[in-house]
Amino acid sequence: MNFDFPDVADFPENMAQKFPEHIKMDHLFIDQYQFKSDTRELATIITKTMGLNEDHQRILRKQINRIVGAARSYYGYKAAKRRDDLRGGIAYEKLMEYGVHAVKIDTSELVGMFEKRARDLEKRKRAVGLTDYDRAQIDNSPATLKAIHRLLDSHGLLEAGTRYRGGNDLSVRSATLHVAKPGDRHHYQQFRDCEASTKLLNLHFDPKPGIMKAIIYLGEVKANDGPFCFIKGSHMWQYGEMERIFAWGNSVGNYCHTPDHRIVANAFPKRLRGNAIVGRLIQDDTRLSKQLRRMLHPYLSAEANVMMFDPTFGLHQGGNPTSGMRVNLQVVMK
Repeated sequence: MNFDFPDVADFPENMAQKFPEHIKMDHLFIDQYQFKSDTRELATIITKTMGLNEDHQRILRKQINRIVGAARSYYGYKAAKRRDDLRGGIAYEKLMEYGVHAVKIDTSELVGMFEKRARDLEKRKRAVGLTDYDRAQIDNSPATLKAIHRLLDSHGLLEAGTRYRGGNDLSVRSATLHVAKPGDRHHYQQFRDCEASTKLLNLHFDPKPGIMKAIIYLGEVKANDGPFCFIKGSHMWQYGEMERIFAWGNSVGNYCHTPDHRIVANAFPKRLRGNAIVGRLIQDDTRLSKQLRRMLHPYLSAEANVMMFDPTFGLHQGGNPTSGMRVNLQVVMK
């Protein structure tokens, strides 16, 4: 399937001026080895064309830096050596076919480790930071990372993920305990000062090429509890390479959460205005919205409680309960 990133400038409450489409930028971003110098030229053209003031230029520099970082990670990922020396098994086959592998396994050790902390998080006041989960706690202690590593490794998931991704052996790098409840606001970090929402809220790609992720449920998850959802096969969809790099960088470099940030976001040429946080940009009742909603597969705990997936190339969402609650670990492997 071919997929075009939605244009942030088309968001209903985004009234900022758009970059003039008659100005041609086709000479930029042809050669990956010229990427950084091309971004400098792009920034100069944007600043002069759109008349950006000093505050806008500071926002622009941050956004450009995140785009350059996404490009660096992406080209490093592309250069990684394939791992045909590993067996992989059914987990590898599912990752290759669907971009996700889901299993139901005994997670009682992790449930015991996090049970009290999850109860405490449930009662905690909602966080208010721009990129914060409402109720979450990072635990990168050796004991926690080793316990998660043992669980994933004992079911062949790390080997499968390494063969899928290529490069060095995957290891568990980070774990975040997340308690999701109805009314959570972190889904609205993009366009935070705006009201418009969609049924695909929080559908996104992660902006970090080369990582793998796992969602581990620490309790029962039903349809109303905000289950993890994945569009199977979306990791194989076709995109323009530069459009995808910019979408990754834009998604963390500019959340379009103030009028000034929207001025800078719209100041990019249309081809480079895409954003990896796509869900809130896809309006309800459109053909694309209906198609993607049909394709989303929700993973309920009756089916699986551990989902390993490609977060950078596969479209996914979750953690938006309608009436229940979801307690899970979000695990990053690299």
